[in-house]
Amino acid sequence: MITTLMFTLNQLIILVFGIPTIQVIIESIYFNSCPIDNRIPKYLVIAGIGTLICLTFAIIKNYAKKSNCWTFFLFKSGTLCLIWFIIGTVWISHGRKRVQYSNPYDTITYCEHIVITCVTVTLVFSYGTIIGLLGYHVEN
Repeated sequence: MITTLMFTLNQLIILVFGIPTIQVIIESIYFNSCPIDNRIPKYLVIAGIGTLICLTFAIIKNYAKKSNCWTFFLFKSGTLCLIWFIIGTVWISHGRKRVQYSNPYDTITYCEHIVITCVTVTLVFSYGTIIGLLGYHVEN
């Protein structure tokens, strides 16, 4: 039972830290590959770094329970991440409506397929996490 729990916990840690890391890597590789909206790759890198910062503050806060300073930093960084998430959702939804992947010379509608896919998957994961956390806090 404990071995299974640890294996699941390790998978969860890899997933939680892996997604923002993938966001940063995809953005750094495909920085200028989405001329339909050049803000989409920027969203990826800032969302990835912001999430890693929030996770770091959450871990520190967990171990420094007597310090309200880390709670403040976690709240502020979480609020900024939430605002960035909403802004990114608007940018991405506008870009997804008219995107095409076949002609990179058509800069009005072109975006690299992996960039849009990465953004979409991470947005779905983020929405799922937010809904899950809200449901968890409502239940408790």
